[in-house]
Amino acid sequence: MKNAPHQLTVAKAELQKEQDTLKLFTEVIQQVQTKVNTAQKKANETAQVVRNVKLDLAEANAKLADAKMTDAQRYGKQVVVNPVNITAGDPVPASKLANALTLPVSRANGVSTLSLVVNNGQAAELPAGTTAVWANEAQVKADAQQAGNYTEYVLVTFPDGFQVTVKAQMKVVAAKVAHQNSNAIISSSSKNGSSSTMTTSYTEGYESGSERSQDEFNGVNGNWLTL
Repeated sequence: MKNAPHQLTVAKAELQKEQDTLKLFTEVIQQVQTKVNTAQKKANETAQVVRNVKLDLAEANAKLADAKMTDAQRYGKQVVVNPVNITAGDPVPASKLANALTLPVSRANGVSTLSLVVNNGQAAELPAGTTAVWANEAQVKADAQQAGNYTEYVLVTFPDGFQVTVKAQMKVVAAKVAHQNSNAIISSSSKNGSSSTMTTSYTEGYESGSERSQDEFNGVNGNWLTL
């Protein structure tokens, strides 16, 4: 037991040595962990930068594609032409867009978010300066001579010069025309037995292209007054 205090001192010294070694390892581990955390933070920041660059690139590509898009590509499917209703033989009116025509208005920062309406319409907005004409005016005029429902084609030209062809409906109703018959003879007799005749013309209106028989207007089915 005489060596007990000495052994205790040695044991304490060994314990302290182990503790110092452990502390050293702990510090090293903490330093390494700090470096790992710093590296991870930088990696996250780099990944975010890459994501931002990709987003900016996608936005730039979208703007480039939009800048390359023609008015016909952008607005072609939104064009609406007013239907035409006329009587057979009437002049054909010019084709007219049902769309509103607008003019972009730039703000102080250069962003065009406002539009000035230069022509009211029921359909979607188109850029001001858009025009519409019959694609085949000769065909439209020919169709306008006969009653019926027709699908005509309209050539639409946008401010950038590009064009699209769209359909328009035209309804032609039969015209009422005056028909003059051959002279009709009306006979009359008086009480004294004398008779007289007079010649007159019979005129009535009928619808051109209708199913009513023209004989109706030739007096065959008419009611003539005999005195």
